[in-house]
Amino acid sequence: AQKLVRGLREYEKTILVVLEDSKNSMDKLISTVPEINELFTQRVDIPEYSNDDLVAYGKAYALKKDCSIDEMGMLALYTKIMQTLEHSVTIAEVKDMIDTAIKRVSKKNMKHFVDILLAKRYDEDDYIILREKDFL
Repeated sequence: AQKLVRGLREYEKTILVVLEDSKNSMDKLISTVPEINELFTQRVDIPEYSNDDLVAYGKAYALKKDCSIDEMGMLALYTKIMQTLEHSVTIAEVKDMIDTAIKRVSKKNMKHFVDILLAKRYDEDDYIILREKDFL
């Protein structure tokens, strides 16, 4: 890091340098080499969301779309969101999952009609209920 600082101070032209690491590692680097703050004028921290964060976002997004998610639907959403080391699920992907479930539940068919008649389609707040089958 000290060599990087010296090199950047000697360089006279405009240059774009990007340092990438976890938030904690970057904080440690800055505390170890405070001169880094003088040379790098911008910092972008991209949060990593946990599965719980993503499911909570999905639930809130569904509510904005006048839908609620029942317990089994929440479990199905958790299963669908499961992140791996190779792939971190994004907010956009969660939105797509919810939008797809809403499209499935909105299809007009006999089951849809029966759910309306038996009062299974809407919750007590008049939101359309997204169920497990809508996420599969």
